Amino acid sequence: MGKTSRDNIEVRNSAKIVLLNDENELLLIGIDDKNIKDQKGEYKGRFWQLIGGKIEDQESIEDALKRELFEETGLTEKYVEFGPIIWQGELNLLMYGIQTRVKQKFVLTHLKRKADLNLNHLTQEEKGTVTELK
Repeated sequence: MGKTSRDNIEVRNSAKIVLLNDENELLLIGIDDKNIKDQKGEYKGRFWQLIGGKIEDQESIEDALKRELFEETGLTEKYVEFGPIIWQGELNLLMYGIQTRVKQKFVLTHLKRKADLNLNHLTQEEKGTVTELK
């Protein structure tokens, strides 16, 4: 997962894409993953989140954004314009049985032109948990 912090919690660095089209509509991805629970270990059901995910070891935030964009939408960087980091935050979750602090950076991104979205490039892990794009 990631480095362990002083309080014995795994740290997962993450990049999230705040993807807006010309009409300022926000793209979200539906997730139903019974392995992601709140800190108390309770599964809260299906949820919606921004596209994006873990920044892999030795990966820059820019590389993570491009990889996650393609995996979760089928889009390449030629379809979007990445902007600044507009917010940073963290939360604690129980992920796959491990207490995890998810440190997230949110990047404002604009769709430059219309494109068809698809879920054809999900990772093996995501194929069982991603339900749709909306």
